[in-house]
Amino acid sequence: MAESRSVRSLAVCSIFASIAACGPQGPSPGDAATQRGDGGGAGGQWEAELQRCVDLTNEYRAQIGRAAYTRSAELEAYAAEGAAYDAEHPTPSHAHFRLDMGGGVALAENEIPGWPLASYGTVSAVVEGGLAAMWAEAPPGETGHHDAMASASYQRLGCGIHVSPEQYVWLVQDFN
Repeated sequence: MAESRSVRSLAVCSIFASIAACGPQGPSPGDAATQRGDGGGAGGQWEAELQRCVDLTNEYRAQIGRAAYTRSAELEAYAAEGAAYDAEHPTPSHAHFRLDMGGGVALAENEIPGWPLASYGTVSAVVEGGLAAMWAEAPPGETGHHDAMASASYQRLGCGIHVSPEQYVWLVQDFN
């Protein structure tokens, strides 16, 4: 059931042109990352998961011969704001991005919206499952999620994570 909800969530969040994917947020009491502080940006409690978001995206890009994205603190801060905002304003997806059209920072966005932490066990598992689902969307050109991850137009990536008090995870990827 959680998997079909996640697939439906990804399908609902697809926005073409400059907006890309959707995703969940949140810490699990057992995550080691929970001990490292708060916030979904660099140096916060999700540091390992944020780095994994960038690294895994770059692993997917390497499969098609694309250069690696550079991790951006500016985009990461914007993505963290977006993940928290969208957790509070879940309809429509990408509410934060739409509010200010990327804030002069982001040109495209992917989002994993409100995936239940209980179904995945860890925030890392949400990151990996969400990115795999977005990358698997095909064919290219028909979905913003895969296209933003594979784009030759963007060079920088920032990921943001937010976990709601109800233990749902939002993961936002912002690109420029």
